[in-house]
Amino acid sequence: MKEKQFHNYLNKIFSKDEKMLEMISELNSNGRIFIFGGTVRNFFENGKIFQMPRDVDIVFKSENGNKKNLENIVLKYFEFSKNRFNGLKIKSDELKIDIWNFEDTWAFSSGTVLPSTENFAFELSKTVFLNIDAAVYDFGEKKFYIEEFEKIKKTKTLDILIEKNPFIELNLLRGLILKKKYNLQFSKKMEKIFRKFISDNENYIQIFHSLFLLRYSDEKEEWKFIEEELKRF
Repeated sequence: MKEKQFHNYLNKIFSKDEKMLEMISELNSNGRIFIFGGTVRNFFENGKIFQMPRDVDIVFKSENGNKKNLENIVLKYFEFSKNRFNGLKIKSDELKIDIWNFEDTWAFSSGTVLPSTENFAFELSKTVFLNIDAAVYDFGEKKFYIEEFEKIKKTKTLDILIEKNPFIELNLLRGLILKKKYNLQFSKKMEKIFRKFISDNENYIQIFHSLFLLRYSDEKEEWKFIEEELKRF
């Protein structure tokens, strides 16, 4: 039931832009599409979705293994920019999409995680720093992979799946924000990572504050909570 509801929601999103719908259809015909992270998490948070997401993260696995297929298909419909990890950033009038090849997922390309099965959606769910981000939807199979994410409902604990990450400070900041939003506690591993970062960076308050202003907003009450949490370590 939830799979059907979510799939219909995705189709509704994509159909707001005819070119977007055609691009998704062509990608789906030439490989596997996986919806990743926040869009999936928000669905389970709200039960239903009533509005457009700000952006959608998509992972593409080419059927023939040729990573160039992604760029070739996208370029038929949209101009794009690239991020430092070779992902494509697409912006239509209705939606922003970040889309990248399965093989370019940082945890895979860096060798931090080595896929051990052909279940690509399951493997993707193991590539995130925070367990709350371990949410993947297989668009073709119409199936969720949310085992780690679902554990949070029982444990109420924000944990780390893989410790290595190119944006450790951003993920730690997100951890503080998500802790407050969902009323969670930190795992011992999470607290250990925080203590190490603070020990290694004397100006840690400034680092997090600058990042907060850049990525979020100057919400004083939100920052006050974050600052108090940081000082607790």
